[in-house]
Amino acid sequence: MKFNLTDAENSQKLLEIELPYETYTEAFEKQLSKIMPTVKLPGFRVGKAPKDMVRKEFKHKLSVQALEETINEAISKAIKESGVVPLNIPMVKDVVFEDYKPISFKVYIDVYPSVDLKNYKGFDFEREIRVVTEDDINEVLENLREQHAVWEVAPEGAEVKEGDRVVIDFIGKKNGEVFEGGSAKNHTLEIGSNTFIPGFESGIIGMKKGETKDIVVTFPEDYHAADLAGQEVTFTVTINEIKNKKLPDLNDEFATTVDPNVDNLEKLIETIRKDIMDETEIVNKENFYDILIKKLVEENPFDLPQSMIDEQSRNLADRAIKNYCRAYGIDPKTLNFDPDKIKDQYKEQAILQTKGAILLNAIAEKEKITVTDEDLDKKIAEYAEALKMTPEEYKDLAIKNGTINTIKNNVLVDKIYDFLCSVNNITDKKITLKELREREKLK
Repeated sequence: MKFNLTDAENSQKLLEIELPYETYTEAFEKQLSKIMPTVKLPGFRVGKAPKDMVRKEFKHKLSVQALEETINEAISKAIKESGVVPLNIPMVKDVVFEDYKPISFKVYIDVYPSVDLKNYKGFDFEREIRVVTEDDINEVLENLREQHAVWEVAPEGAEVKEGDRVVIDFIGKKNGEVFEGGSAKNHTLEIGSNTFIPGFESGIIGMKKGETKDIVVTFPEDYHAADLAGQEVTFTVTINEIKNKKLPDLNDEFATTVDPNVDNLEKLIETIRKDIMDETEIVNKENFYDILIKKLVEENPFDLPQSMIDEQSRNLADRAIKNYCRAYGIDPKTLNFDPDKIKDQYKEQAILQTKGAILLNAIAEKEKITVTDEDLDKKIAEYAEALKMTPEEYKDLAIKNGTINTIKNNVLVDKIYDFLCSVNNITDKKITLKELREREKLK
């Protein structure tokens, strides 16, 4: 056997292999000998047919098996001798197979990318630090009041206003004819929720209990039902009941209702402030982490094998499907989504994440950044405290469910992150949630 190993594109190695024809004939005869005892041909007992007849009868099948075995054994031997470490099953191409001539073929092998790590220090970064304001705390308090609101029957003669909850009967007609799905009885609707098509909820404002009114609206052009998209319809609406929203007062009683672990409003506000600050710190860190990764990838270019891109794209697609189903309470099986069919949407993200992980590992190796037992125990203690467990209990659980290595990797990433922050020039810029939202609106 002769082989030649060279570099190929996209982090692949190319093995060009040539085998003497005799290698194939030996494999063919070996396959033939295997099946001889089991073959039954007309006029002969099982295993008693002449070898030449069996060879002729099963020539194509034996040839395919022998060639496949010959190629696989050659690949295995060449990989072992060359010292290549494949990431997955090698790809065979351009097989040349002719009677009595040497057999040749090419083998493309995905290998772990080679990284020439040079640029990861001395860059100038602006890091946005989202600060917690009183407006943030007040917004949380108002959301909590909304969640604990009670609904009271409106006084007799009251008119529907924004924020009220109404119980209605309605009949929808297009061109004077009732259309399917456009009618309901005793339907509960919160005015301002925008759950109906534009114009419906605003048309109810000002109505009184027992009143009936025709409301003319037009379905959006992109409405999912083609026969209604862009069409003008009339809804005959009757108000059966009106309820006003009553928000609880911001006092100590409200605080203990929201969180039994606090005994007054001041402590609830302290808890909210701490929760927002903790969450903000995580978001700030993750946002800047993304900026660092993008810069590392830009400054240290290298190729990825397609198999690594495909695998991470598929993982991201699968995670997106599961998150969607979890958010809407849907069984993933009912959607029948195949991650392979949507993985290309996540290709760029997969490339960035995979390259980022490889570069971080390269930095850790070059700078000798490791996770000590003390580092791991400290992180475990943090997680344990958050879950009201002892460090020993949490560690035993992590080992049992197989997450201990994930925790260790998280600690390593944090140490690399801290290192990168120490060797680059970072200017912090404070920004409020309000400013962030205004910026997003402009986008």
